[in-house]
Amino acid sequence: MKFNPSDFLDLAKQIVDFPTNYDEALARSIIGRAYFAAHLSARKKMRRRYPTRFKRLRRRGDEHKVVREILTEISYYYVASKLEKLNIDRSKADYDMRVYLDLEEAKRKAKKAIDLSEYVIQQIKLIIFK
Repeated sequence: MKFNPSDFLDLAKQIVDFPTNYDEALARSIIGRAYFAAHLSARKKMRRRYPTRFKRLRRRGDEHKVVREILTEISYYYVASKLEKLNIDRSKADYDMRVYLDLEEAKRKAKKAIDLSEYVIQQIKLIIFK
């Protein structure tokens, strides 16, 4: 059975309030999973409709930008901007170790990422191609 990208989001929702000694690491992981749930859901739909746009890519990482470009081209700019926000937050969570997130801030950022991801996935489901 193929993996369902929204399982990342479901997992994030289940563990967001999980008690642990690693609150910041948990929040950073949730932010990443929330982004990939949204990105992979959007990529799946865009790839089906625009397969040649994805075959031309030189690097796999370029697909993140292509998904947002397609969403913008088909008048889903707001969804593309939310997806970009999630990606920026994911990059910060994954790579910017200089920023310390206290418990409250970590939970707030994780919950915000979950909400944004949910919104993007819902909007992606509503896209109907002619």
